[in-house]
Amino acid sequence: MKKLAITTLVIFVACALSSGVALAKSHKVEFLNKAVINGVELSPGKYKLELNGDSTVEIYRGKELLVTAKVEVLPLGKAYPNSVSQKSDGRVTEIRLKKERVVFNES
Repeated sequence: MKKLAITTLVIFVACALSSGVALAKSHKVEFLNKAVINGVELSPGKYKLELNGDSTVEIYRGKELLVTAKVEVLPLGKAYPNSVSQKSDGRVTEIRLKKERVVFNES
């Protein structure tokens, strides 16, 4: 009986941990110009954007994590191609991903 309880607990923990990873949504985004997120300057190029729920985003180049930022994810009424909105100094204010807007919170 004790062995069954331990096995069940291990399976439950494994499922809980893997579901957290499954909640992250991965998208490809390309910056055509220098981009600045949380003070980190990103050179033009292709990046992977991982949305973690509705509150944080991680930006990767290859497998290297470059920056994490707080965001607000809002729905769009219809599908759009991926696009990036920036201020004149390069700070990213918003990234549109198909049917959602990722709005960066400025600190």
